[in-house]
Amino acid sequence: MQKVIGFIGLGNVGYPLAKNILSSGYDLHVTDLESKKAKELISSGAMWCNNAKQVTESSDIIITSLPNVKAVAEVAESEYGILQVQSEDKIWVDMSTSDSNEIIRLSKLANKQGFRMLEAPVTGGVPLAHQGEITILVGGDKSTYQETSPILKSMGKKIIHVGAIGTASVMKVITNLLAFNHLWALGEAMTLGNKSGIDNKILLDSILSSSGSSFVTETEGPKILDGTYDYGFTMALALKDLDLGSKLGQRLNVPLEMTENVREKFLEAINTYGSEEWSTKVVKLLEDQTGTRLQS
Repeated sequence: MQKVIGFIGLGNVGYPLAKNILSSGYDLHVTDLESKKAKELISSGAMWCNNAKQVTESSDIIITSLPNVKAVAEVAESEYGILQVQSEDKIWVDMSTSDSNEIIRLSKLANKQGFRMLEAPVTGGVPLAHQGEITILVGGDKSTYQETSPILKSMGKKIIHVGAIGTASVMKVITNLLAFNHLWALGEAMTLGNKSGIDNKILLDSILSSSGSSFVTETEGPKILDGTYDYGFTMALALKDLDLGSKLGQRLNVPLEMTENVREKFLEAINTYGSEEWSTKVVKLLEDQTGTRLQS
């Protein structure tokens, strides 16, 4: 008998993940703080639940995709949360970007309630989530990972089992730190080229064909060039991830000088443009400071 999948959190990343599960033929039960986000999923066959507890009661595998650590704890531990249900071997997969210590804490609580738990944060960006080609980093028991593998494969192209619970959260923070550092470096490079009189399109094409290119250049460079800055990820989420990285560095006594500088730039960008602007727009600080425009 096919497993019923519950999905909690239909935001920029959660919605396409849930859509891909449904498109793969699974029975899908969903909830979100904003019921309108589920409208298209429901019209395609998903079942609406009023809260996380209802999703958990009616599902075999429960997936959460939420914006921050606090939201995950609330969905898990509140009056109508996941952990109000006594599980008979249900599986909870948290796909949020989280703190490793917090995910370990929640997994212990989940185990006491009879759940098996995996963490499975995603990396690659919202467009790849829509295409079903995002990378999924998994932490937790290997047999549980293998059991959930078909569902994970319905959402992502490359699935990597990183190790024990908590390790995938660390890996996700590391990949995000690299991405935001690359983004700021790309902005500096493009501004330098622009000020040297090089056409913006030729500038980006040259970088893309060089040893200085990166995934960020390939995916976010065009969004700088077209002036939308829209890669589907907000300043607030970027700062949240940078904060997680900063705390991890402090905890492990690893200096993160570049990351701290980029974190300060995101704080400045939020104060200048707003927390719900797209994270790629952080490079506009350089445009504004130097009187340049990086659009073609």
